[in-house]
Amino acid sequence: MDRRRLIPPLLLCLALVPSCDDGGKPRPEPEKLTAEVVGSLEEALQAEFLAQQTAFLATEDFGGESGALFDQLHEDANRRTAELARLFTAYDLVVPASDWNVTNVPRFADAGAARRGLIEQELERRRLYDELLVGQDLPADVAWTWERLRRRIDEERLPLLEGTASEPPSVE
Repeated sequence: MDRRRLIPPLLLCLALVPSCDDGGKPRPEPEKLTAEVVGSLEEALQAEFLAQQTAFLATEDFGGESGALFDQLHEDANRRTAELARLFTAYDLVVPASDWNVTNVPRFADAGAARRGLIEQELERRRLYDELLVGQDLPADVAWTWERLRRRIDEERLPLLEGTASEPPSVE
């Protein structure tokens, strides 16, 4: 069985392990999230699931050197979805299933189009995190996670993708 197909379920399982403080004692009950924050968490997770599935299919479709890039992006997306899943479990929420699968994820004609499509997804997720970080009263761990995911778009994934893309994306 392909190890990449196993990683998302394994990471989500890890997210279900209760968090403990340094003393090995379970953390106290988390504060309750507003319906708006829960909805935003779900929106962020679905956006990351889309990135995960898109990178996976690009890896499958365009192996070789480009496949290594897409595989790296897929592994990173696995980590991001697990990070968001841990927030759900920290607040005793059910981790939603992905709305994305091989039948509804964008497919691309070639590796260059896939890179450009992934750049556009990164830009869209950056806009999403920018919107989510304003106007809501966020618990510190939620704000920290979203800020970190937002920062990694600019510091890691966009430079990686733009360094290999044949055409720079249009930035609004």
